[in-house]
Amino acid sequence: MESIIMGEELKIEEAVRPRSSVMIIGLSGWGNAGEVSTFTVRYLIDKLGAERIGKVSSEGFYNYQIQRPIVSIKGGIIESYNPPTNELYYCESKAGGDGEISLILLLGSEPHLNWPRYAQTLLKLAERLNVKR
Repeated sequence: MESIIMGEELKIEEAVRPRSSVMIIGLSGWGNAGEVSTFTVRYLIDKLGAERIGKVSSEGFYNYQIQRPIVSIKGGIIESYNPPTNELYYCESKAGGDGEISLILLLGSEPHLNWPRYAQTLLKLAERLNVKR
């Protein structure tokens, strides 16, 4: 498995190079009324069997006073630390031929901080994965 790091913000753990792809983003937060955004992306991940290929780092994008990391403590020892996540999934087109379009899915939490840097990270990702829409 090839690991590709695109700046500090983005790590792609599985190398994929689609000829053409569509990206759908589902973020929890203000714009996720009725959880329609995140539910839709979760549904597509499950229904299409999309594979997790990477993540966007949480560092610098979240205010932990607003959205605290989930920590598990047993016997006074921290067992796990889980900050907000933004995970990338990939589903290769089954159609084949010239009309082949792959699907890139991003499921995560709306960032609180550094929106311009977050958006730039997603634009770099879109360029690398040949996102057309």
